This record gives sequence, C-alpha cells and structure tokens, in this order.
Amino acid sequence: MKRGFLLRAQEKKQKKISSTNAVKKGSGPDISEQDRKVPPNAIITPLSFGVVAEAEKTLPEDYKQFYSEPKYQEMHQDTVDFDHLMFTTIPQPEDGDGYSEWLVQDGKTKAKVVRAPGYPARIPKPRLVNMAIVKEVPDMGFGLFTSCDIMRGELIFAERPLLVSPRGFPTLDVPGYTQEQQRQLSMLQFEAHLKIALGRMSASKQKAFMALANNHTEDGSGPILGIIRTNGYMIDLGDDDDPDSVFNHYSAMGELASRINHSCQPNIKQEFDCASFSLQFYANRDLKAGEQLFYSYCYINTGVAERRAELAPHGVVCKCSSCVNATPASDKLRLTYIQESSKLHQLALANWKQGQKTDPKVFAAMLKLERDMINEGLHGEDPFYTLLVTIAGSYKFAGRPTMGDNYLKRCPAKVQGHLIHSLCL
Repeated sequence: MKRGFLLRAQEKKQKKISSTNAVKKGSGPDISEQDRKVPPNAIITPLSFGVVAEAEKTLPEDYKQFYSEPKYQEMHQDTVDFDHLMFTTIPQPEDGDGYSEWLVQDGKTKAKVVRAPGYPARIPKPRLVNMAIVKEVPDMGFGLFTSCDIMRGELIFAERPLLVSPRGFPTLDVPGYTQEQQRQLSMLQFEAHLKIALGRMSASKQKAFMALANNHTEDGSGPILGIIRTNGYMIDLGDDDDPDSVFNHYSAMGELASRINHSCQPNIKQEFDCASFSLQFYANRDLKAGEQLFYSYCYINTGVAERRAELAPHGVVCKCSSCVNATPASDKLRLTYIQESSKLHQLALANWKQGQKTDPKVFAAMLKLERDMINEGLHGEDPFYTLLVTIAGSYKFAGRPTMGDNYLKRCPAKVQGHLIHSLCL
C-alpha cells in the first residue's frame, strides 16, 4: 500500500539504486549473483507513475547488453551467511498456516527472522473464523468487510504474505540513456527477479496474486511490480544497522490484506510479527457487522492537499468525508491533535499533582478535542485514548467517578492499564 521509490545518485561517487515500495516451492532457496550492497550516501527519489510517455516506447536497441537474466545457485534452506538476493520459502517446514515466498536482501535480515524468539510460531487465530470477508464494492473493485461485531483491539485476521520483496533494487547506470530510460530498464531487470519468486508459488497462490489490482499499467512497471506498488504493505525487517536505510524495508503482499481499501479515517491497525512471519490486523475502534475495513495508504496527520499528493501514485482519489469536506480547520486538527492531546494532559496533570481538579477551560478544551477527533475520524488513533483517559481522570478529580469510568471503558482493555499507570490515575 506504499508507493515505490528510487534511490538515485547525484554525484559520480554515488551508486544508483531503485526501490519499490517488496526453482519451485519446496526445492530450497536460491541466491542471485546480483550484488546488493548499499552505498551509505544513496539518495531517495520516487519512481514514475501515471502515464509515462517513455514507458510506451521501445528501449534503445542496445539495451540487452546492459540487461542480464538473473543467475542463481541452489543453497541450503538454513543458510544465513550471504549478501546477495535470496529466493526462499518461509517457514520451512510448513506448519499448516501457509507459507510465504521471500525475496530477501541478505543473510542478516533472514537471520533476524529465523532466530526471532518463538520462530517458527503459528499465526494467531481470531475469535471467530472469517471475521473479514471479501465483497465487490462499486468504484473500488473489491473490499474487506466485517462479518460480525468486533471490539476495539480485537484481532480481525492474520495471514502469511503471498510474497515479501525488497523495496529497493539497483538502478542500472547506462551512458546515453535518459533518467527515465534507466528507470525503465531497471524495472525490467527487477521484474525478472520477481517472476522467479512468483514462479516458486503454487498455482493457486499465483492466481490469487495476479488477481490483485494493478494501478501501474502505464508507467513501465511490469505486471508483478505494478501489483506490488499498488498493494504492498511496507514492513521493516531491520537488515541494516542504519534504521533509515531503504533496505530495512520490504513490501508484503497479503491475499486478504491487499483487498483492504484506503481511507483517511482508518478503522484498523496493521502489525508484522517476525516469529510467525505474518501480517496481523486489529480493530482500532468498535466495528459493526457489515462495516468495510479501511487502512490508510498515506500519512493521515497532514492536510488534504498533502494526502492527495501522496495517494496519487496509487491511483487513488479518496472520497472519505475528511477529504470531501476538508476545511482549513480540519487540516489544522490533523496537524496538531497529537501535540494538543499531550498538552492538555500535561495541564491536567499539573492540577492533579496539586490536589486540584482540572482547570475548567482545559476540561472544556478536552471535550472539544474529543468531538473534533470523532468528527474527523481520528478516534482510533492512540492520542485519542490518551485524551479519553485524561478526561476520565478529570471527572474523578471532580468527584464524578461514574463518568470517569464510562470514559475508561471506551479504551481497549490492553490500553487501559498502561495509560492509567502512565497518567498516575
């Protein structure tokens, strides 16, 4: 669900690297001969999207001398000492919860996963089977919907990705080629690696993968890369000492997860667990049966113009009420609600430490922020729960414990204890 991007050198000393947003099954992993070492001074710039004129043109006749088919050799499935691309199936042996094809950057990353505490763990199971189901949606293709009422914080579903692939790949530096031609050739090269990874899947998994939406059919992305750029969830597997390195990041493609549509008012949270190698989705507010699940493809703490610009590479025009009814006031709220919630908490806490109830003006500001966040669809975000607990404390110090308890009950159970302790209630 995050767009692809390009690492490009701006000086001769810098090596150019492009990046995306990610033998048959059971034969053991294979390793590419392509070197994956990353220069520390690489610079990130976006891949092209939309209608790219040069994508429609044939590459120069001499492109094949700069393009090479992937070469690989078979290695033992437990190998973690390597610094090239490896195609591997995980977990091995299979445990009944499915498997993922993983195009992994280097041994350090693979070691982090296979040596994670509890690995290989089974994926967690939700309270009921099929709590999320796929349905057709006008103007959206398909979407994921709840089949029952779900409480805040509940696991809705978890799954192993169909494919996990790097968000980074080397950019070929070809003299005489335009920047766009170099991008086109590099995407063609990376598509060849992705084709190998896809070919390792079962026929049913390949079919499920290729049935996913592709909003990158006119920018030169191959069919596999286009699907990844449209649907991939970014996960950080920490394969580099630098936490900001692009090669810490992978794109995970889930069969169900990739059916989740975008909204700037998300009602779910996503986590990735190394031990079970699974994508996990939780409700961030109470959900009713039949509600569509939404995840934000962009950063939500920005104004509508910035959100639209970030969504453009996905081919998404958001029609949530926050975008359709955006105002300068709603933009300001999204930019400031985190700081405002924290500020109000600190002001209330200062009163409580002196044995006083919350200042009436501060309390009124809390109630207004609560209403504004609900109206803007931000009531599933963590600062909202901090606000609820602060309001609860204010009611308790005002001698109205029942009202305070009602606010506490609106927080997920696993959040209540932590917040109450941290807020000294």
